[in-house]
Amino acid sequence: MATLSDYRDLVQIVGVFGLFFGIGQLWLTRRASIGKNTIDLINMLQAQHIRDARTFVIQKLETEKPFPFGDGDAEKAAATVVASYDIAAILIREGYVERRVFTDDFGPSIIKCYDRLQQFIERRQSEAGKRYWNDIGDLFSECKMIHSQQGIRSANWTGMA
Repeated sequence: MATLSDYRDLVQIVGVFGLFFGIGQLWLTRRASIGKNTIDLINMLQAQHIRDARTFVIQKLETEKPFPFGDGDAEKAAATVVASYDIAAILIREGYVERRVFTDDFGPSIIKCYDRLQQFIERRQSEAGKRYWNDIGDLFSECKMIHSQQGIRSANWTGMA
């Protein structure tokens, strides 16, 4: 005949299995959320107006020359590119999207755009404060490090932000 102690042991075993199942479900839900967020951010960065702005910055602005302050088209394109990559940097930093997708695949674009827009970013930060568009600089540094290693990924890559 089963005793109260036997039932207590059974309840504990079921509880432990339930706990592990719940943890697994949470992990799967988080992974699915990160995947969806990554796709949503890629879609945002691939929106035509943002692609056009990146194309303008990369093709029309030169790294060695001063930024053409006062040129409405250049400033609009610059603000669009910097704002979009700054948003990406925040989401990457907070772990809401896959880090590697952006540092590997968008890295060359991030590097080119930041090089061409550094003066623009610095001027905006001098007007609005150092925290304005401050995350894109960290993303640029990380991409520069990764891409300077000629395709060798750093040891901290896990595929997750």
